Amino acid sequence: MSKRKIGLVIMILAIFIIGIGIGLKLNNSELNTNLFLIVGLILNGIGLLILVTAKKKTDKQIEN
Repeated sequence: MSKRKIGLVIMILAIFIIGIGIGLKLNNSELNTNLFLIVGLILNGIGLLILVTAKKKTDKQIEN
């Protein structure tokens, strides 16, 4: 898999994890679901970083 596809998969996974955290919070407000939200945000940041670095490399290859 290319870096771009890996980044997209990580971002989609992060969205599902954030959705689970929000769903659990709405279902039972007594649960501490901050861990789901934090992990989802961290994964989203990692996926975005991978996408940006993959984009920069492809831009450099096109210029050369």
